[in-house]
Amino acid sequence: MTSEHRERWELEIRNQKGSFRKPGDLLRSAASSEDFVDCAVIGGVAIADILAGKIAEWRIPANVIDAFHGQFPQYGASFVQAVNHLAGDPDRLMGLVNGVMGKLFELDYAA
Repeated sequence: MTSEHRERWELEIRNQKGSFRKPGDLLRSAASSEDFVDCAVIGGVAIADILAGKIAEWRIPANVIDAFHGQFPQYGASFVQAVNHLAGDPDRLMGLVNGVMGKLFELDYAA
């Protein structure tokens, strides 16, 4: 674990309000599309960080950008713009994330 990730994790632990849920509770609960978007990471970039304005297009790995444009040519915009455009619709944003991850897999492993 990098020091940056450790610091972020420790901050999250300190900011945690209430107790942590038990693993069994997590497995029994249905994850919502909002939960998915909150924890979605593509190519090392958290979607939540893009939505928070912390990630610029140039910081996103080139293979993620290629996968985005390959999977969604109808989005003439940048990946960051597309994510922000779908911010109010977690189900569609989840579809975008899944599509990019699928295309990344196809480009990296199936080609």
